[in-house]
Amino acid sequence: MRKIVKDPEKEKAILQASIVLFGEKGIQAAKTEDIAKAAGVSKGLIFHYYSSKKGLFLAAYEYVLNFFNGLLDHAVWLNSTDLKDMVVNAMKYKLTIQIEYPIETKFVFRTMQDRNGLPKEFQEELNQKEWLEYDVTRQLLDSWLDNVAIKAAFTKEEVLRAITMVLRGEQASLQEEMAKHPEWTTMEDLDPWIKKLKTTLAIMEQGFLEED
Repeated sequence: MRKIVKDPEKEKAILQASIVLFGEKGIQAAKTEDIAKAAGVSKGLIFHYYSSKKGLFLAAYEYVLNFFNGLLDHAVWLNSTDLKDMVVNAMKYKLTIQIEYPIETKFVFRTMQDRNGLPKEFQEELNQKEWLEYDVTRQLLDSWLDNVAIKAAFTKEEVLRAITMVLRGEQASLQEEMAKHPEWTTMEDLDPWIKKLKTTLAIMEQGFLEED
């Protein structure tokens, strides 16, 4: 298949218009003709670039994930002294970024609201895109684990997988809560969730069974 050559400026305009309209109206209700109009291009060009509305949405979703990942400050992770500090500091930093960029954040939240109503195949493609984000997290955790003492009973890969799965669940839970509470605009609004996260991480670090 011949590779499609895209005009970078037009592609950026299409993706940015997509983020706004998908975020405002949702995946199903947003119309490609409205996106084309907002981007200043033809509807035909959108289908030439992305083949379908689904292809356009997936491209916009990946664009937003890469946008947020590009803003990450790795030092926030690597300079922390323990797991709780590392994760909480990183989450706070990420949430600060989300508050700073409301358009992209609204797109992410709307996607979470709409995804359960999408065909299973579509949901699986979204999951694959999400793992791009968790690959970044895994790389940062991997570097951090090189500098801590892990119990002999566990391998570094086992610990890495466990932490990653916990973080994925906690972050998904938080994003769902934030989507329900658009009035949350400061870190103070998130203090109750931060406290719960610290407890979860303490259980992971220390275990919950009394030693014999």
